[in-house]
Amino acid sequence: MQIKGTRDRFLGGFNHTFAADDFWFTRKEDTVYVIALGRPADGRIAVKAIKGLAIRSIRLLGTTGDLSWAETPDAVEINLPAWSDDGLGYALEITC
Repeated sequence: MQIKGTRDRFLGGFNHTFAADDFWFTRKEDTVYVIALGRPADGRIAVKAIKGLAIRSIRLLGTTGDLSWAETPDAVEINLPAWSDDGLGYALEITC
């Protein structure tokens, strides 16, 4: 799904169904935040947009400790911890 902006959502409607590979990004200094509203069934995600960053650590906001991850030729694959079914999405803090 590609969202072009507020006007596009107003004219075309906004689908509230999110897949596990729908990500939003924001950055502040040396930190990138990856926001997702869909959760993967197997606890693993592949984020293409952060491939090639000099990543030092990846953390799930609201938890302590770093997540395990690996850069592949196509993306950065991240292993998410198990969580309860309450709540909608999650956010990752990536320190570069």
